[in-house]
Amino acid sequence: EAVEDLLAGRDPRAAARLGRLGVGVALVPDGFTDPELTALLRSQSALDPLPTIVGGVSRISGAIPGAAIVRDTVSAGRAPDQSVPPREVVAAIERLTSDRFLGTAGPGGDLVVAVPFGVGWRVLVDAAAVPILTDDGLLRVFDVPPGSEVEIVASPSATRPGLLQAQALWALIVISLGARPPAFARRNAGRRPTKGAR
Repeated sequence: EAVEDLLAGRDPRAAARLGRLGVGVALVPDGFTDPELTALLRSQSALDPLPTIVGGVSRISGAIPGAAIVRDTVSAGRAPDQSVPPREVVAAIERLTSDRFLGTAGPGGDLVVAVPFGVGWRVLVDAAAVPILTDDGLLRVFDVPPGSEVEIVASPSATRPGLLQAQALWALIVISLGARPPAFARRNAGRRPTKGAR
């Protein structure tokens, strides 16, 4: 949606939204550049054009890695603000698997995590669960203490809902077939008394 809004010129902060989701570079392949597209890219304050021989490459200012401790300018009400991307990454949190991040908070600050599907994720600071805010795929924890260990984990239901539903469905099918095999049902269909028969 952010890319579509950028290309349609609907949102001057579309590139900043990409940065909040962990996208660090915008690339326009050689042969696809044109004056209209160049003007749209220049209208995005979060894009910093980089020198390139072919095509177009822009760095997205304020882009964050998958998870990081940041210091930013969001202070009003201590709530996420889509118009203000994080300004300074002070500690990166390493992604170990698809559903687990681990690292230290370094000098401390706000934890910002760009994760697909924000529901079902938990944040542990020094092994204790802490309150989180979610905002359009972005997860935040304010005021993480310096030097603390940070772990971000997803519950199995958050990462594999389709698989669990499929397993439940297959279990029902297997139980149904086991209770009344199709061959048995066909053999006995002709023996059933018809309505009104004695």
